[in-house]
Amino acid sequence: MTETEELQEEYWTAFRDRIEERETQLSARKPYPSYYHNLSIGKSGFELQFTINTRDNELGVGIVIRDDADAYWQLEENRDEIDRQFDQELVWDEPEETRSGKKRSRIWSTMSGDVNDEEQWDAYLDWMIENGEQFYHVFYDRLQQL
Repeated sequence: MTETEELQEEYWTAFRDRIEERETQLSARKPYPSYYHNLSIGKSGFELQFTINTRDNELGVGIVIRDDADAYWQLEENRDEIDRQFDQELVWDEPEETRSGKKRSRIWSTMSGDVNDEEQWDAYLDWMIENGEQFYHVFYDRLQQL
């Protein structure tokens, strides 16, 4: 494993451990060395995605919509209402074609953060879990109705 992959696996291990310590709707899963960590949100084709970008020093949390452009546009119709339920502005990435020819879109939020600075991990983990819970709360019922 590269140094970055080791860091990613350590971070996602701490993330999983933090989820297991709390009462949360988020489900813990095995960590892997990757820039992203996906969790179920209870509907096929949709996932909660958590990201750590070591190059741009950015953390992210959001919903990934796989191969369902119509679902994205249905959610986008309620964008103002959804955005008001968050303390920060969300990024709405319209459906784009992936290398495999499928459509993928995201609705997410970011914060600056250097994952190499392990002293900040507590704050980063709390931010990710709190935002993950917020995404779950705001989107779960909406996704079930699509």
